[in-house]
This record gives sequence, structure tokens and C-alpha cells, in this order.
Amino acid sequence: MGGLHVIATERHESGRIDRQLIGRCARQGDPGSAQVFMSMEDDLMQRFLPGMSRRWISSNLQKQTPYMKRIAERILSIVQSSASSLAFRQRRKVMQMDTWLAEALSFTGSNVEN
Repeated sequence: MGGLHVIATERHESGRIDRQLIGRCARQGDPGSAQVFMSMEDDLMQRFLPGMSRRWISSNLQKQTPYMKRIAERILSIVQSSASSLAFRQRRKVMQMDTWLAEALSFTGSNVEN
């Protein structure tokens, strides 16, 4: 068939980045395909999914229970949402700190804002 075949070996903290990467396989009507592998040992899963949940999912994936793919996709969505929320809170804290520093140092007369 031709075209680019994208193989994703891990998921990013942002689902948007995953969609961009997978979207690279077929551009402007060209043929392409994508395949994604997900591991419960990925850093994203280790950081944002409790151990008990990882063990439950792993055991059910091995049994190949019905609807497990859909459940795994939903769990990945929740994990990515948790990671994105954490990143947002961290960015907001940095912005608050920048504002605080600008106000605290404003007495010097120098311009600390860009």
C-alpha cells in the first residue's frame, strides 16, 4: 500500500501529542497507518495509576476479557488527563511565582518583566 507506518512505543503525557504523532502517518490524502503499543510498565502508567489498578488491568489483559481494549483506552485517557492537570497546575504555580517576584522586586526600579 505504501505510505508511512508510525509505530508508537509509549504514550505521551498529553493526548494531543499522541494524536499529532499518529496523524503524521497519512497527510494530504497519502496512504499511511499507525500502530500503538502500550505497557503497564511505562513511566506514565507508573506515575499516575495506582499499583492495584495496574495489577488488575494486567491480569485482565492477559485473560483477554471482553471490552478490555475499551477499558484500557479509557484508563489511558484518565491517566493522560491526570498528567495534563498536574502540568497545568505546575505552570500556574510558576506564573504565580513570577507575578509575586515582579511585585516583590518592583521597589528596585528595575524592570523584571519581559
